Amino acid sequence: EMAQEGPSLEMIEEMHEIWLREAIEYREYKESVRQEKKEAREKERQKRRDRKRGLPVEESESDEDEEDLDDEMFDGPPPDGVEENIADEIGVDGRTMLERKALAKYLTKKPYHLKDKM
Repeated sequence: EMAQEGPSLEMIEEMHEIWLREAIEYREYKESVRQEKKEAREKERQKRRDRKRGLPVEESESDEDEEDLDDEMFDGPPPDGVEENIADEIGVDGRTMLERKALAKYLTKKPYHLKDKM
């Protein structure tokens, strides 16, 4: 009688596949956010340069003001207690953001038993 301890190898590999996908999606999401912010900063720099040169600068009222507001909300330290809540909030996958970040970090180093499958 072979009593099996813990999850099977298939299940572990299946979980790895899922986690790996999540880690990659998370990394791509973070990258796109970083890219958007970079482009927004560049746009602002360009506006300032144009202003200095005395060129007409089109002030857009709609989206960008809202974006600026969003950025301002997240600039600087959060009010007391806010950061913890976000980090401890449990996502749809039943993990907290901190757990997902740790997982993403771990999973981007390819698990040795999956290396040949990628």
